[in-house]
Amino acid sequence: MRFLVCQALLLLLISPGLGWAQRGAVPADIPELETSGRITLQQIDQLIGAQSWDAAVDEILRLADTSGDRLIQIDLDPNTTESLQRWVPVRDYLNDRLMRWGLAAPEVLSHYRQRIDSLAATAVEAAATQKDLSQADRAVREFLASSHGDVALRLQADLAIDRGWAQRGRDALVRIDSRLQATGVGENPVAMVPAVAWNPLLVRYPESVAAIAEQVSRDDRGLSFGSYRGTALPLLELAARLPYCSVLQGDIPRAERELELVQTMFEAFADSPAEQTLRRAIAMAKEESSASDATVRFAEFPIWTTPLHRIDRDPTLDSVGGSSGAAGSRRSSYFPAVWNGRVFVHDVNRIVGFDLRTGAGWPIEDSNAAVFDTGQPPEEILPPAALPASGWPRFTLNVVGDRMVARLGPAVTGWLPVMRKPPGSASSVAVFDLDGEGRLLGAYPKSLDADELGDYEIEAPPMLVGDRIFCGITRRAGSLYTSRVLCIDLRSGQRLWISPELAVGPMPNQPPANRVSHATVAYREGMLFYHANLGTVSAIDAQTGKIRWLVRYERGSANDNPYRDEPFVDDRDLSPVLLDAELAIVAAADCDRVFALDSATGQTLWTSGPELAEDVECLLGTTATHVIASGDRLYWIDKFTGRVDAVFAGGSTSLAAGGSSQPRTAGRGAIAGNRIFWPTDDVILVFDAVLADTDTRPAVRMVDRIDLLPSDLRGGNLLIRDGYLILASPDRLAVFDSREFKVATIAPGSPIGETLKHE
Repeated sequence: MRFLVCQALLLLLISPGLGWAQRGAVPADIPELETSGRITLQQIDQLIGAQSWDAAVDEILRLADTSGDRLIQIDLDPNTTESLQRWVPVRDYLNDRLMRWGLAAPEVLSHYRQRIDSLAATAVEAAATQKDLSQADRAVREFLASSHGDVALRLQADLAIDRGWAQRGRDALVRIDSRLQATGVGENPVAMVPAVAWNPLLVRYPESVAAIAEQVSRDDRGLSFGSYRGTALPLLELAARLPYCSVLQGDIPRAERELELVQTMFEAFADSPAEQTLRRAIAMAKEESSASDATVRFAEFPIWTTPLHRIDRDPTLDSVGGSSGAAGSRRSSYFPAVWNGRVFVHDVNRIVGFDLRTGAGWPIEDSNAAVFDTGQPPEEILPPAALPASGWPRFTLNVVGDRMVARLGPAVTGWLPVMRKPPGSASSVAVFDLDGEGRLLGAYPKSLDADELGDYEIEAPPMLVGDRIFCGITRRAGSLYTSRVLCIDLRSGQRLWISPELAVGPMPNQPPANRVSHATVAYREGMLFYHANLGTVSAIDAQTGKIRWLVRYERGSANDNPYRDEPFVDDRDLSPVLLDAELAIVAAADCDRVFALDSATGQTLWTSGPELAEDVECLLGTTATHVIASGDRLYWIDKFTGRVDAVFAGGSTSLAAGGSSQPRTAGRGAIAGNRIFWPTDDVILVFDAVLADTDTRPAVRMVDRIDLLPSDLRGGNLLIRDGYLILASPDRLAVFDSREFKVATIAPGSPIGETLKHE
């Protein structure tokens, strides 16, 4: 009878409804678990069913040692759709299954712990003694299912918080005890259930803290992926750390809500030293944030302007050419960067710098001088004008501390085979010392290794973190593209690691043409997030280059929305993953929706409706409740559900995202305080970032405008820094200064733009 019960419980563990090891199409040539490894998993199930505990543990340990970093597909939860599928490392998968086996077949977990607990204790103790976060990370990955897994997670959380990595700390804390997540309660205790942070409930139901406290305090719930089970660590000590994480993240309203929830859950917490310390920390952070929350209005005319190289599109060839064409694209290629009162622009073949206040050249005042000149004519940088080009050149810069990083070389990232001459990479990385008047560091420009990576091109200016540089790289072979992430040492320029292949596939809607793309790496707290518009999103360990999770999404088809002027795949390649607390928000060029993943696990949190936001090109940022996204239109997307709450301006048909909208965006907008600055061809419109409540639905409030026609300017990409509004139009850089002002916003229900009143 005992044998039959174990078999029945194991069937629950591996049943399709619970999503264990579901097989789907491999998203790329990723290091997936081989057939022999999948056979081993089946053998482990059989051994457990036969109560051969030691033999099962032998196979678990062997598989973890030989294939622990390979990936295996799991389904997110019973609500998962085929459009989003997730892969995780085999070692994480085994740890998770061991925790569930502890409920279904406790003997296998007991035998595993007898074998592994002494090693786990030694690893956790070493990490604690040396206060080494990387060792704590390794202890969690290798020994989560041991008796010391909860202590390892708490150590990981505390060391991350000590470093100021608040989200990493929160991610570790909520895995220790399922009550720290507002998870769904499943009838089956071994079920994998979706994990949801407390915050969405607290935002949506601020008057129901007592009910929320009762719900999250219950212990009859299933486990979210990667969680510990059966911890003896005091829940209060863990829960009290969460408001402090919010303080570190600068989210004071969230800290206050979490503090109220902890107070409601634990009467003993009220007036305790820990509660008083938290209150003081919140009060201090609140005072600092309110002191810097001044609203500014920018002047109607720029204080200075300077020309930039004009890049035009020949509509008969659908190509990108030089400055002689008459037909100009509405997209600007220029994205400025600011450092220490100077503004820098990558102007095709030169990097130029100017004083923000005066417009004087930098490092010398000659406005014709450059920080760096490649010595190449613009026509060698831009895609060949005589051939079709898919995509649009973007010239961006990354400034971190006193270092500026740029991508040099032709804008093409996927060459037509007949155009790649001579063979090898044509792009390179350059790093400049701004404290040293913009001098180029000695190891740069640095090209990709000719022997191993000579057929790859660098996608965009790399991300600089400490003494490491991270960049996406792409290889084209015929119609197939391969994407990876590369890490190099800042000082020497030598390669430290290269990730496995993250995606392999064709580019949808692409005619025979040179491909011009610009996929950018995002970084936070030791993790890299990357998508190259090839059907996958990945989280990568910044220290090792190993994949922590990979999600495949459903790609767009060749049948685009007929109301679009351009294929969306060409528009949405300047949108790195947007990170906001638990959310990793994705607007990929080859997908007709925006979606959000859990940044720690890759779990799908929401997706917007198909085609409702297909034109989104830029993720501008977030408010307390919304993601602000920009494409042909400006979108307010609910941060917790993916629902599109408001759009400006509407289309001319009733179809989703259908019809032309006027006005339309002319570049990347910007968010400053509670204001959204949105550029169109002839005006910069300013909106309240917070939607107005009405009887029917939330309403957009426009509060200001800056007319560009009187200054003979066109719309372009915006950047707001140090009290200046910087506009990079297709052929000119302009800087506006600001002054403090009060806004009397348009009353809810008033027609948009009917009145604009200022005091």
